[in-house]
Amino acid sequence: RRRVAKGMEPLASVDELDRLTTVTVFVNRPEGEPGGSMVAVPVSADVMGGVDGQRVPLTESYTAGGADGLRQAVESLLSLTIDQSVVATPAQLGALLQPVAPVVVDFPTDVLDGSGDEPDVLYEAGEASLSGEQLATVLTATVDEAPEADRWGNVEAVWQGVDAAIGDGRTPPVATPPTTLDQIV
Repeated sequence: RRRVAKGMEPLASVDELDRLTTVTVFVNRPEGEPGGSMVAVPVSADVMGGVDGQRVPLTESYTAGGADGLRQAVESLLSLTIDQSVVATPAQLGALLQPVAPVVVDFPTDVLDGSGDEPDVLYEAGEASLSGEQLATVLTATVDEAPEADRWGNVEAVWQGVDAAIGDGRTPPVATPPTTLDQIV
């Protein structure tokens, strides 16, 4: 049985080739109170839960069904009905994240992008202060044929950095609760 998720906004990102790279669910506090949580969901998460030996990752759901297919897959995975969601290109993601920049991120491993044989090192492991565009670059960076687990620590590090950058908030309290992802961020 599903519950309707009021105040939950999934944000997905895709790379320049329209391949799913991240899914993050923003959860607002009830009654319009400021704050909330960001929950990163691995794009390799299995929507089927291994039923009958089937495995369908979120990436496959997006490839087969686009934004609607992804929304349905996230709903199935989380057992929630979601009102709205966003699939952002790198440019859109950078614009969404720019208001919280600069964000200090402590990367546990090098941020790699490109071919599995010789990927480019975008950022070395360690601390970096990033703009919204740079955060989007990290969140959409992938290495062909590499497992999601190889980049997961850096994805989590970005969202931890965003959380720290936001702290108790960057905007004054508003009279009405946010209703769009832009407003939530």
